[in-house]
Amino acid sequence: MNSSKTLTFFLMLACFNFYLSIYAQECSKEKFVGTWKSGDVTFTSYKPTLDASSKNNYLTIAFVISQSNDTLSAKMKSPDTNVLWLDATRIQVSGNEIKLYFDQITGVYVGKLNESCNQLDGSLNFLGRMIPISLQKVE
Repeated sequence: MNSSKTLTFFLMLACFNFYLSIYAQECSKEKFVGTWKSGDVTFTSYKPTLDASSKNNYLTIAFVISQSNDTLSAKMKSPDTNVLWLDATRIQVSGNEIKLYFDQITGVYVGKLNESCNQLDGSLNFLGRMIPISLQKVE
């Protein structure tokens, strides 16, 4: 009787480990690669002086993350402005979380992939502000 409980326990443990290994593979570093776009992001106390007046205090944010060999690169911009792309100066990936550092604006975006690996939920921290930004994978 004890041996059947032990066997059941180890079978359940093996199934759980198998599930974790599949999930970890699905949200691997490669799953961050692509074009990510936000909806309208509210900048309540930060109003860009760039050509964004038509949307008032709202901007769309886009990230493009690419991979060459085993190295990720990323850039960010708002399609609502005439600003050029900002290149990420450093990228950290840990599990299903990514951190994109933009030294040009003293900022960092921290996002976490959802289970389907098609949405990043996180925030952009810069100029002493934390701006929640949810990104959808569009490519």
